[in-house]
Amino acid sequence: MDFEILVVEDDPETLDFITIILERNGFRVIVAHDGQAALGIIASRNPQLVVTDVRMPHIDGIEMIRRIRAMGVTRRFIPVLAVTAYQLEHAAQVLGAGASRVLAKPFEPDVLLACIKDLLAPGLAAGIALK
Repeated sequence: MDFEILVVEDDPETLDFITIILERNGFRVIVAHDGQAALGIIASRNPQLVVTDVRMPHIDGIEMIRRIRAMGVTRRFIPVLAVTAYQLEHAAQVLGAGASRVLAKPFEPDVLLACIKDLLAPGLAAGIALK
């Protein structure tokens, strides 16, 4: 089984950066440009992880995380990695909404991958290999 990751980001350059890192490391990537689109994708699919920006149009990352945590049992436990340029201002809010971890922008590819591998560790422990 390989991992499918939903990336929610409204900035095209950051979206491309994250997508390239993930795809080069063997992850399947689904993309949404805001929280509203992401919620629709999560309702119809079952990604193993969500990487989301915090500041986005329509539904921001904090509200999106709250809504994910209110979803049915199979989706409310999806790990969510929130990435933000405003880590100090948003960290408590983002974690309080139910994010699994907060990562400050800008970040290095190896730091992003380390966070993702850590959040996917239960799947790895079950014998699912990452490339």
